[in-house]
Amino acid sequence: MKAVFLDLWNALKKSSPQKKIVLSIILLLYIFVLAITNIKVNYQIITPGSINYTVATDTDSKDYWVVKIKEDNVAGNINTVGVYSHKQITYFQYLIAKLSPWIDISEFNPKKDLSEEEEIIRGMLMKDYSITDALIVAYEAAAKKNPEIKIAYSFQGLVVTAVAKNSESGLLPGDIIKRIDGQ
Repeated sequence: MKAVFLDLWNALKKSSPQKKIVLSIILLLYIFVLAITNIKVNYQIITPGSINYTVATDTDSKDYWVVKIKEDNVAGNINTVGVYSHKQITYFQYLIAKLSPWIDISEFNPKKDLSEEEEIIRGMLMKDYSITDALIVAYEAAAKKNPEIKIAYSFQGLVVTAVAKNSESGLLPGDIIKRIDGQ
């Protein structure tokens, strides 16, 4: 391997000044591309995701959820919408994000902001609760069409979706807060 590099070096020393200039420009461009695609910056981006036509939760996995008002009605699906979050992006990703009106850019502070794993847990919790909310809305809309449809639900508390890194509360994502100071 060493011999190959020595041969290349010797060939470069013997080449014309124009070839040396072209090779130098190519080498600098290569180093520049390597740098902007590998150097991380303290920014995070949120990009558009997709509409998921099927819904599955951790507690009850189904291919789809349907609310029917009458047998002859066309049933609809309950969908979820996803986005993608990328933390500590490369400088190249930052430049691309600056050019796009659909990408949200914000500063990232690893000491305060959620880690990738914490964001995944938060996303799963938010997905499960958004499905529940979507079902409530669907049944309320169905009840307007057919008064025989009843839905009974009650407020159970506030769901913890994320906990600050310096928190001493003892709370975990997924906990439900039912009382604060006994109330």
